Amino acid sequence: MQTITIEILDEKALAVLKDLALQHMIKMQQIDPTVYKAAQMKSLKGAMKRQLISDVDNQLNELRNEWK
Repeated sequence: MQTITIEILDEKALAVLKDLALQHMIKMQQIDPTVYKAAQMKSLKGAMKRQLISDVDNQLNELRNEWK
């Protein structure tokens, strides 16, 4: 069994998913968006090291200059 997250772009897709759920091919579970966002933020905590703002500005400027 595999769990995935999808974003519904068209109501027709939701109808198809509901049909699959009725056929016991998938299980649909609605998740509170605030809980989902909190889980995402928790997984990102500590992903970046602390840096001086001047260092971050310098890095951003270097990246921008590469695109010129």
